[in-house]
Amino acid sequence: MARSGSLAGSTAMGGRRSHGGQAYLLVCLVGVGLLLLAMAEIRHAAASDGAGKGLGVEYKTENEKKSGDGEKYFKYPEKGDEKKGEEKKGEEKKGEEKKGEEKKGGEQQKGEEEKKGEGKGVCNYFRGGPEPSYEKQPKEGEIDYSLYGKEGRACLLRALHAATFEVLDRDKTMAATLLRMSFHDCLTRRDWAKGACDASVLLPREINHPQNENLRRAAPVIYEIRERAAQQCNVVPTKADTIAAAGAASIDWSDLENPEKYGFTIGRRDRNPESRGDNPMTLPLATETLDSNLAKFWASGHLDAHDSTLFTIGGHSIGRSACEHFSFRLNNQTCCRPVDPTLDPRRACKLTQFCRSGDGGEHHGDDGGAEGGRKMSGDGGKTRGEEHKAESGYGGKTHGKEQRRVHFDFITPFKLDTWYFKITLMNKGLLTTDHAFGHDPRTAPYVKFYAHNQQAFDVDYIKAFIKVSLVGINHHKTIVPNNYFYCKTGHQQSAKGFQH
Repeated sequence: MARSGSLAGSTAMGGRRSHGGQAYLLVCLVGVGLLLLAMAEIRHAAASDGAGKGLGVEYKTENEKKSGDGEKYFKYPEKGDEKKGEEKKGEEKKGEEKKGEEKKGGEQQKGEEEKKGEGKGVCNYFRGGPEPSYEKQPKEGEIDYSLYGKEGRACLLRALHAATFEVLDRDKTMAATLLRMSFHDCLTRRDWAKGACDASVLLPREINHPQNENLRRAAPVIYEIRERAAQQCNVVPTKADTIAAAGAASIDWSDLENPEKYGFTIGRRDRNPESRGDNPMTLPLATETLDSNLAKFWASGHLDAHDSTLFTIGGHSIGRSACEHFSFRLNNQTCCRPVDPTLDPRRACKLTQFCRSGDGGEHHGDDGGAEGGRKMSGDGGKTRGEEHKAESGYGGKTHGKEQRRVHFDFITPFKLDTWYFKITLMNKGLLTTDHAFGHDPRTAPYVKFYAHNQQAFDVDYIKAFIKVSLVGINHHKTIVPNNYFYCKTGHQQSAKGFQH
């Protein structure tokens, strides 16, 4: 019984051991599995860490991300992104190099264009636009406002004025010549027809007339002024407007006000180039009588004795005369009393010395002294008369005795003022016509009035100039411009085509 019990107890114990071994084995297997899983995770982490270091960056832990410590956070790129990134960087670098080359090339091209077009104004930045719609036939004697747009007119007035000043700053004697050219253009006429400011003075038959010999030097200057203004405004002014505007600027340069303040403007058509020029002999001449000259003034532009006096004596305030125009008044052999008894002997003697040998020269102050003129801006308080005092009297280029030229006004020869009115009343005027204006009852009152009234002369002379600048303008023989814009598809017109 005891064995049986022992066997039974042994059997029971064996059963308990069998179940315990199975459980132990199961625990071991689970432990091994967990160990293998942990090892796999460690290997994966190590591989990932190596890949990150290969790209030169490291991961941040979650705590590092929050605190901001550690290296720059980098999201691990997927396969192939690294190569694409390098290609993209290369393309960006190549693009930057291309932009640099384009910028360099553009700056170089711009520099060449600016250098090539230096002083050419708007042609470097040409912007076209519609040309104005011209009036079919404007009213004669009135400004044609259809010739230019509003902006074009304003620009040309400024540019023509500035270009003329540049010329006069270079050659101060040109002021009288440009003023005389505007006078000749407006008052010359064909036979006994009325005059007209239409640039006929530039036509070959007229400018080459012997009477205009001393006026020819102004022709290229007019073209220069015209082209400079066109370059600045991209609008080509007419030749008639250029002549008139140059005359107006010469008045301003010679110490009077700008005629634009009194209403001077542009809008004059040019004479048809195929028509005949006017006859310069229809102008008043230095050797003619006062009656003849007054008749010519009236026929050319309906200028009365008052206007004629302003233009003759006032205009002679600047400018010079050739000796041949007054030498018949002198005793050309000695300084004895002159042939013309109306000429002051001292003045005649000095003129004789100068015209005969060129050794003479007028000493300022001997004939009444130089009056302190009005101050000019920008010249340190000096007047133009004072500034050019040493150059006045007699001067100019000499081409033989008969071509020597003498300043009308030996006091302030480059200034439009009333000194020549005084000189005329003192019997020291150069021309016989000057003397006649100062002593004839029809004109002498005006000479005496302006001799002592500078302010009135300033205003009246400008008004008379504007009146003459409108004589006969835009008549039926004038034409509209061939070219409105100066720049043509970004290129300038040829000089020949521009001038003619």
